Amino acid sequence: MTDTSAPTSNRYPMWSPDGTKIAFASTRDGGDTFEIYTMNADGSGLTRLTNDPGDDVHPAWSPDGTKIAFASTRDGGNYKIFVMNADGSGPTRLTNPAPPLHDQHPTWSPDGTRIEFDRGTLNNDEDIWVMNADGTNQSQVTSPPSTPIPTGPRTAPRSPSRAAPTIPTTTSGTSS
Repeated sequence: MTDTSAPTSNRYPMWSPDGTKIAFASTRDGGDTFEIYTMNADGSGLTRLTNDPGDDVHPAWSPDGTKIAFASTRDGGNYKIFVMNADGSGPTRLTNPAPPLHDQHPTWSPDGTRIEFDRGTLNNDEDIWVMNADGTNQSQVTSPPSTPIPTGPRTAPRSPSRAAPTIPTTTSGTSS
């Protein structure tokens, strides 16, 4: 098991698609910024993937396990969505929201061609956006109730890890 005895915060765990690894954000190497790590499912094999002065959080594995999308403040004060290879190489910024907006919580589509994310002001004023896995064709797909949804692509399939639960129908007060 990975040692967590030092004062640290470990957050946002995500299973790899094959179930052998866990990606997560941690402050385990000192300081108060989060970095992305991976480890084997039993806690062994800890590997630090990011190392920069900003926070790197919300790791999300691509369906084929070759990439990890994440949110970061590495190139400015607000969060942006990045993607990197699963070994931490080649980080690439995909979004660049204007402050005070932040992009967080990336999730891959089941086929790996799109990424959904939250864009908002960190005060629960957020909407869901989708984009191609390379950052192109960003589109807002939700909006506050009093604001019409912009035209263009409306939905992208949600990944199984963020899919809405299925609630069984009931008859005569019992679950079917």
